[in-house]
Amino acid sequence: MMDDPMSEFDLIDAIDDALPSGDDPKKLIDWTTERQSRASDPNSSAWVSANAGSGKTHVLTQRVIRLLLAGCRPAAILCLTYTKAAASEMSNRVFSACRNGRCFPTRN
Repeated sequence: MMDDPMSEFDLIDAIDDALPSGDDPKKLIDWTTERQSRASDPNSSAWVSANAGSGKTHVLTQRVIRLLLAGCRPAAILCLTYTKAAASEMSNRVFSACRNGRCFPTRN
C-alpha cells in the first residue's frame, strides 16, 4: 500500500482546468476527449463527476476494460455509481466487450 494514497488520486484537475474560452465546438470536443482519456487511464485513480448524458458510463466502462487488459483481477476492481441503472449499463457494456474478446490481455 502507498504511503500517501491521496498523492496518487487524480481528480482530473477539476478545479484548475477551466473550459476552453470561446464558442469553438472542436476545442470543447478536444477538451472533453482529453479528460475522458485521462479518467480512463488504469495507471491512476479517478473520480468522474459530470452532468447526465456527458459520457460518465462510457469513461468508466473503458477504464474497467483497460484495467482488465492490464491484467487486473476482476475482483480487485471497484467501480461505484449512484444508480442501479448506471451500474447495470456499465456491467452490460463490460460483459459485452469481454464476450467479444476485448477484455483480456494477449498471451504469447
